[in-house]
Amino acid sequence: MSVHEGVDDSNETEAAENQSAPADGQRATESETRPLQVSWAKLPYLAAHHPGLPVPTIDGLGVGWIHKVCDRLYFFRSADHFEPDITVPIAESQWRESRALAGSIAESLMLGTAGLVEVVWLEEGIAAGELGAAWGMGQRYFADALCETSIAVGHRLINFVARMMRTDPETQQRMDEFRVGGQKPLEPLGTRYMPFKTEERNAWLSLNAKTISQLRAIASPQTDLAAAVNRLADLEESAEWRNAFEHRAENFHRWRREHEYVAGVDQASGGAQDELDYAGNVSGKRFGGSGARYSAADGLGDQAVVNARSGLEATARAADDILTHILDALSDLTRGMVIELTGTGVRVSRRRGTAG
Repeated sequence: MSVHEGVDDSNETEAAENQSAPADGQRATESETRPLQVSWAKLPYLAAHHPGLPVPTIDGLGVGWIHKVCDRLYFFRSADHFEPDITVPIAESQWRESRALAGSIAESLMLGTAGLVEVVWLEEGIAAGELGAAWGMGQRYFADALCETSIAVGHRLINFVARMMRTDPETQQRMDEFRVGGQKPLEPLGTRYMPFKTEERNAWLSLNAKTISQLRAIASPQTDLAAAVNRLADLEESAEWRNAFEHRAENFHRWRREHEYVAGVDQASGGAQDELDYAGNVSGKRFGGSGARYSAADGLGDQAVVNARSGLEATARAADDILTHILDALSDLTRGMVIELTGTGVRVSRRRGTAG
């Protein structure tokens, strides 16, 4: 596993530490005890597929239950013969689009679980000395991806719930009429919405407190759907979701700090120092010496892993609970037609005493 590291792009070397002679007045022992950092590193690939490393398993990691959540979502997605109104064209079925969302959620949760295996695999390889410290960058990459996956699943969950809500015609009318400050934020999901065809940005919701409040305002008295909306709120308010959300937000919208392994740039790192005059104002710059160690990302890799796993687990639990609430709501939404998940598949039936 060759990792290319160096001082700069014009002098590429293997494992060239960013170390130089101590500055005037600085003891050499300080430089010798400072942890080494390379200027940059290039990984030839990301995952830890190495013959000396046993493969972690999802059961060994304690997340096998997420695959069971995926199975339930996949079974729901597979209920192709579930359509309460046989006169609705297949291509315009809200039930069909909602099942498509369930399948998408399942696939992302499955991929996130596989990504967690890669995170732990890299962690164990570094700890065992089979992989160098530079592979912590690969570990953080997978952790970043897990945070992004969890946020994406959360956004799909609120759209899943909103589309199950709008299977009720009266709820569609309330979506049309609901106003906030002269605006109609839910109108794109109302009577003019077309499953599989409407791609208007406002018809696809983001998981946040404001949107949850709007769904609560137009929700029908159907208690199981109200419980699904409340479960969305529990997820959005949880520390696990918010930590993953903030990690993603920093990467997407602010300064994504380089990995702590390399000598990246922060306010104090490197060999440049300000020269100050008698009043404490900057009067020039001094260059050279061993410089200050880049430390802005210290501990970030480990924290990213924590945020990634907890965010994935919190989102998967919410997905499982929301699916249960939706299954419980079906009888009222469809005048008795239900989907039963059997553990090995799906069964569609109509409860006795209900009209077709």
